[in-house]
Amino acid sequence: DAGVDTQWGALMADSSGQHQDEGSTLTKTGAGTLELTASGTTQSAVRVEEGTLKGDVADIFPYASSLWVGDGATFVTGADQDIQSIDATSSGTIDISDGTVLRLTGQDTSVALNASLFNGDGTLVNATDGVTLTGELNTNLETDSLTYLSDVTVNGNLTNTSGAVSLQNGVAGDTLTVNGDYTGGGTLLLDSELNGDDSVSDQLVLNGNTAGNTTVVVNSITGIGEPTSTGIKVVDFAADPTQFQNNAKFSLAGSGYVNMGAYDYTLVEDNNDWYLRSQEVTPPLPPDPDPDPTPDPDPTPDPIPAYQPVLNAKVGGYLNNLRAANQAFMMERRDHAGGNGQTLNLRVIGGRYHYTAAGQLAQHEDTSTVQLSGDLFSGRWGDDGEWMLGAVGGYSDNQGESRSNMTGTRADNQNHGYAVGLTSSWYQHGNQKQGAWLDSWLQYAWFNNDVSEQDDGTDHYHSSGIIASLEAGYQWLPGRGVVIEPQAQVIYQGVQQDDFTAA
Repeated sequence: DAGVDTQWGALMADSSGQHQDEGSTLTKTGAGTLELTASGTTQSAVRVEEGTLKGDVADIFPYASSLWVGDGATFVTGADQDIQSIDATSSGTIDISDGTVLRLTGQDTSVALNASLFNGDGTLVNATDGVTLTGELNTNLETDSLTYLSDVTVNGNLTNTSGAVSLQNGVAGDTLTVNGDYTGGGTLLLDSELNGDDSVSDQLVLNGNTAGNTTVVVNSITGIGEPTSTGIKVVDFAADPTQFQNNAKFSLAGSGYVNMGAYDYTLVEDNNDWYLRSQEVTPPLPPDPDPDPTPDPDPTPDPIPAYQPVLNAKVGGYLNNLRAANQAFMMERRDHAGGNGQTLNLRVIGGRYHYTAAGQLAQHEDTSTVQLSGDLFSGRWGDDGEWMLGAVGGYSDNQGESRSNMTGTRADNQNHGYAVGLTSSWYQHGNQKQGAWLDSWLQYAWFNNDVSEQDDGTDHYHSSGIIASLEAGYQWLPGRGVVIEPQAQVIYQGVQQDDFTAA
């Protein structure tokens, strides 16, 4: 009767009490509500002719061949439900309850499904490629609602003003085609490779008027990051721009970029379509007009736009750490024992550096280093020459940051490390006398490094290698207290970072 709620806790059965087999039909009639509280294994078709059929437990008929909901009738998920297919002649309401999922596992693709069937605040998942929805599909549910529409065609309008439409299934290349008007305001979730222009990506294809602002979330399923020129197309406005208005705007979620490897991909509009680009395009300046009206037999070609890679701020962090590791323990002759006339020498230095990397990364770094050196052996070389052999060890600690002038992102870096090595000095006539001299040192350095970016984790890695120097000069003493000393130094910086997988 109308208004009667019935709870059914048994497996689906017909009037004789037998479990329903393939080819039979479970029919809900009457204006009341039938609540199913136990999972079923029926392979029958399910028909809701009147009233409401509600599934209060998951998968009440996961093997049902089809679900049909008549005009004025309602099917309520109640819990997560897997259904093979919804009968395209349905005209009632399928209410996807808040917090529940309705998953179509084998939807019939030979006929279009009425998009207006679906209502509620839950999640609709289509697991069948090639499904067509006709009529207006409204995902304007709650902010936590989600609609999975990989390889779906909507022959009508799509309104996505507060929910989310997802093509994410772990495989790039799916399309959602809207053969009607598209209204944004919610979220679009896509899978994409992140390499160059030929990367495969999910796409939203629009064949009607567009409006609203849509936030795009990109799941980078593979890639190493490469420079782009045109970019990776993710939104294709395929309609005739002379007949349809394209006013929709799309922006990347969060900080407005997607990182892969050394590159940041931003979402840009170009000729009505939207692309993921890892390069900033600078439009060329228009050519100067030619005052001579005479046709130029050799016209100047059109200027080519300039492309500049958009580097991730972490790249600057890696550069800071590598720079510090190679420069922390560098010395001149007078910086170590033997070279400065001392048998034991303690050196404490610090510095603050600012520079720009790749024309777009503002670099800052604070460094501090302590070195202790001492003579191991000294002796005569020739008549009055002198040669010294020494040892040196040190510790360095460095912190810095990198800011992108293009995306505004920031990465922090730090490293600390040690070095040990030998020094050697030769003087033609002794350390404090006029004459030629040679100085050299060889050190092995190793560092622990960290680079972090907000919401992108921290990279931990090691670096190590050899640094060495050969320095030569001539000490000239023309008068009391006066020293003229031309010199030259060659330094080898061989500290390299180990391979690692970025966070």
